[in-house]
Amino acid sequence: MKWNTHKKLLATALALCLSAPLLAAPDTANPVAAATRDAAQTVAGMLGEPAFDRLLGTRLLAGPAQLHDLVSRYQNEHGISDATRHLREADRQALHAKGLDGMLAGAFEVRLVLPAGSTGVPQDLSTLLVAAAPQGERDDSHHVKAYDASGKVEILDVDAGIDRPLLVVDINGDETLRAGLEVVSAALQDAGLQSPGSPVSRARAASKATGDLTKLTSLRLEWDHERDGLGPDAEVFALVMGINKAGTGAEISPVPLRWVDHDKVTYESNFPIVVWDDYSIDAVNIQLWEDDGDTNFQEIAVNLVKAGTAALASNPGTAPYALIGKISEAVIGALSKEYFFNKPDYVDEFHLIRRGKNYDGVKGVVKLEPDQRNNATASFKYEGQ
Repeated sequence: MKWNTHKKLLATALALCLSAPLLAAPDTANPVAAATRDAAQTVAGMLGEPAFDRLLGTRLLAGPAQLHDLVSRYQNEHGISDATRHLREADRQALHAKGLDGMLAGAFEVRLVLPAGSTGVPQDLSTLLVAAAPQGERDDSHHVKAYDASGKVEILDVDAGIDRPLLVVDINGDETLRAGLEVVSAALQDAGLQSPGSPVSRARAASKATGDLTKLTSLRLEWDHERDGLGPDAEVFALVMGINKAGTGAEISPVPLRWVDHDKVTYESNFPIVVWDDYSIDAVNIQLWEDDGDTNFQEIAVNLVKAGTAALASNPGTAPYALIGKISEAVIGALSKEYFFNKPDYVDEFHLIRRGKNYDGVKGVVKLEPDQRNNATASFKYEGQ
């Protein structure tokens, strides 16, 4: 994503919601980006080997090829090699850097990107470049490294467009987001900051039973943080936060919004996002965040637990609706500070969505520069008992 634009968005959000300490970016490497480049270079080195090309070409016919599946199938037929060991290690490093140890078989996928007007998988994959998709806002998304089978590096200007078929190694955002939010939910539940069970499963159950829930019926983002050029669809998720059923602490539910792929598109849905049985107060705040490839979900979980616990402990006697705002402030502060290489991107927020009310085209709090347009626009529909 674009670092300058991100700073403007974040500054706007912080000005609206909280007073935060001055931010300072750590001068450290991006481990997910490094693992992505290693995997791309290794895949490129295997191109031209007939067995690997056939296997990859076959998997690409059905869409992106999962790297761990490619490696397993190749090893089953041809045994373990230095290249397959290297690919497994790159996958392991990416999972570790994203806080997903033991959650998935692998993090990477290989996609085929075609120039405008082209269709189908090329017959000869050996001549294709293999690019490493950008991961995180400090990883340049306009000029990316691509490798050929001989190991030669070529810098691609993706703003100029893709004029030939290209293989791209990238994080499987859909699967890593799903697994990552499971990690976050487990930590929140262990800390007493989320009701038992998956938020999505509880929403589905409520929809079939009591129906005491609010659905997100449409969402439009003017600017998500989707990676430019070679980046895949956005990986947007919501954090729904309020006061727990007992009235004694925060209730925070991470909810994936997998159907939101691009900005400047209005998505219609019937998606249950708030299960009111989980809350003692008839209002919640809903924040929108995005994983841009390098999010460490273990760190997100730890910081959400700290934020949810501290928000109530440091604000005793605060009026309930104001306390929801304090929880939101603490969450933004916890997820936005210091983690420039492994945090999600703050997209927008809706304040005090209330039980029993419908909202048509409500605007989020974030304003985009330079024209001060609202970023997110959403509609919510209450379904009562």
